[in-house]
Amino acid sequence: MAARQNSYCHAQWLQSIRSLRKYNQWISVHLMSYGDLPPIVVDEAARCSVKVHRLGSYEAYLAQVHKRATALAKYPTLHKFLSLSHIPDEVKHVLYLDCDTFFFADVAEVFTRYTQYEFYAREEVRSRRSQISYDSSYFDEDSFARTVAALGLSSIGPFNSGVVLWNSQSWACVNSLRHQFLDYCWRLMVGRQLVDIPRPDYEMPIRRAVLPLMDFADWERAIPFPSSNPWILEEVALWMTLGRTSLRQGYFDSESVSQSGEWASPTPRRVLSHYFGAQEIPFFSQFSRI
Repeated sequence: MAARQNSYCHAQWLQSIRSLRKYNQWISVHLMSYGDLPPIVVDEAARCSVKVHRLGSYEAYLAQVHKRATALAKYPTLHKFLSLSHIPDEVKHVLYLDCDTFFFADVAEVFTRYTQYEFYAREEVRSRRSQISYDSSYFDEDSFARTVAALGLSSIGPFNSGVVLWNSQSWACVNSLRHQFLDYCWRLMVGRQLVDIPRPDYEMPIRRAVLPLMDFADWERAIPFPSSNPWILEEVALWMTLGRTSLRQGYFDSESVSQSGEWASPTPRRVLSHYFGAQEIPFFSQFSRI
């Protein structure tokens, strides 16, 4: 969690951990914290037996890995898989969760159901594998495939990084490539700035942070950003990073791990929903907060 005080992420996390503990009291849960946590999160973590890892300033943490941390820190999601390096060595399997996840059954079912591959996730929304129609204006899969091929990377199916199961300590591969991951993030950030497109107001602080840091070498190494959504940058960089490994990829069943608006269709096999923050209000109008 690299959120500001009074962030919506704090309220989401409270619902997520309470729903998880409703069905499972024993499984180990870790919260990676960058910056201060509000007392309500600290108290709930203690009540729910959550191990809190206080990792200091978000920007300072990124600066240990990459020189462009000032700009990179404008994205509050780049720590998601770097954080897994703080999981105890004896742990073999980790389920990474965004804050906007809610449980309907025992989380242990995910670990017992999905064992064949090194990592599992849901497909990226609006990609060709998505249950929603493919939208190249949202994510250009062909452009991304050309980039991956030009960089000599293995092809990874685009997936949503909000719920990822890492089996057999496979996250260690990502951790060993932490600099490359952040470098892909930076190169994608530069690539997006080199395109003359209309930009939403929320993207302007990122642009103002990136432009002064760009030099000629950055221009030459820029990677085209294949999406109209700047907030999936860490996902794209993660797919590219995994393309440097030999990890085998699997997909969650949509009935057991739902995402986006799929929560509106009931199924008895559902373990959890990644409802996406933009759908929080309609989600909790159908399901009671805990």
